[in-house]
Amino acid sequence: MAHNPKQAVTIEVTPFMRMGHIQTDWLIISKEAEAIVKRWRAVVQAKSKAFDSPPVKPRPDPYDAALSALASFHAVTGTDSASMSAGGSRDFSGKSSHEEKESDEKALMVFEQQTWDWYQLQGPLDHTRLLFECQVRAQRGEDDAKRRLEVLDIFHKSRHQNAGEPTPDELNWRDLPEVAPDPQVRETWGPRLWALLIGNNNYPQSPLRGAVNDSLAWKSYLTGFLGVPESHITQIQDADRNTMVTALYDLRDNHNIKESDHVIFAYAGHGSRYDAQVHSFDDDISHRAGSIEALCPVNRGLPQRRSTPDISDREVLLILSEIHNQTKAEITVVLDCCHSGGGTRELGVDLRSRTLAPLVDPEVTQRMFVEADEHPRRRPSTLSVRSPAWASATVDIYQPVVLTACQDTELAWEENERGLFTSAVMRVLRSEKGRNLTCSGLIKAIVPLSHDQRPRFSGEDTILFEPNKTIIYDAPSKTSFSFFALIRRLLAFFSSLLW
Repeated sequence: MAHNPKQAVTIEVTPFMRMGHIQTDWLIISKEAEAIVKRWRAVVQAKSKAFDSPPVKPRPDPYDAALSALASFHAVTGTDSASMSAGGSRDFSGKSSHEEKESDEKALMVFEQQTWDWYQLQGPLDHTRLLFECQVRAQRGEDDAKRRLEVLDIFHKSRHQNAGEPTPDELNWRDLPEVAPDPQVRETWGPRLWALLIGNNNYPQSPLRGAVNDSLAWKSYLTGFLGVPESHITQIQDADRNTMVTALYDLRDNHNIKESDHVIFAYAGHGSRYDAQVHSFDDDISHRAGSIEALCPVNRGLPQRRSTPDISDREVLLILSEIHNQTKAEITVVLDCCHSGGGTRELGVDLRSRTLAPLVDPEVTQRMFVEADEHPRRRPSTLSVRSPAWASATVDIYQPVVLTACQDTELAWEENERGLFTSAVMRVLRSEKGRNLTCSGLIKAIVPLSHDQRPRFSGEDTILFEPNKTIIYDAPSKTSFSFFALIRRLLAFFSSLLW
């Protein structure tokens, strides 16, 4: 495919698995411009077809659950709450519903600020950082933190519910009709594709309902739409740590994977994040910069006497690098999880976030690295996950294309027993838009999924899953630096100004 200069993008590099990703601001801006036009058209059409629209049901106050938890906190601690009684009832006589909502939100924001000051955290209030700090303290056994977490966690998720119904322009992907598979793609692509699909639902705490369904949806798409042989697909449900790591190493040692084939690793389940300023990984100060993101096996934290650690982004990236070095195949990673620090409560049976708080036992955190370095199938020549190089810009390893469900500080949601991100990706890929679709094209087709979930991608902007890849745009990685990478960044910047 010929390079199209109009596809240059403005980039801001931030890490997932220390890779860097494209901040697709231009996609959001273009989406907002399209929204203005479509809303104007909708207003015109609504005037002539108002009788066709069903009556709008009143939305319940999204802060009720959080306020109830706040009332319980005040009742237990004996502190005063000016806006509610001990039972959680409120008196808003003469106030409109909008004024009630503003008053509710203000009371909860005051509680957030009081907690921020109580913990002596520096800088302006950061909701995600505060939630993370409270989770760490709660897992250490602080009763006050557990009660505060009850309030903060529900309020954090209420913001998602309070965002309102998505506007019609944001739902375009939901209405895309499915098209018939392309026989030529099935014939030429299918035999060259390989996949590892993992869906984890059955967590002891905060179980999910849609992750296994997501992995099944991926298998159906790959076999039915792209013609991938079932023998090329490994699908695992509710995988423990050993099963997940072993499956990755099995891909590396699969001698049937040839150069220019394409490997897809799709994971749906919980993710977590370990802030290096909170979790002291070892005595090397180099490791205390940034954070470690992780995938969560279903046996994380079990058994209690020797808890199973998560799988760090460093371990995953190194195994993927070994797969590329061994097979010369290209790799696309799809992650329907999030790493925002995680909550412990959900807003209802149909609305769940895919993130868990980190395991706070220092010994377990340390073993997350030790087990990676001492795995019997790891090659001695592979970089150590504890190397100081990870804290610098000198890590020179293969960078796969990575599609992630949301930004670093956002939550990845599932609803109706499916991941919102995976549902959108499947809908687009099975439509006419999905033919010869690039990574940036996919993100443009689904961003934003909701008011607080914006998918992203990192790596080369290639045609998705294409063997013998066609590079549309090569996004510089934060883990490597060269003169040419600097030139590419400058070109992308000036191109965005002209465009």
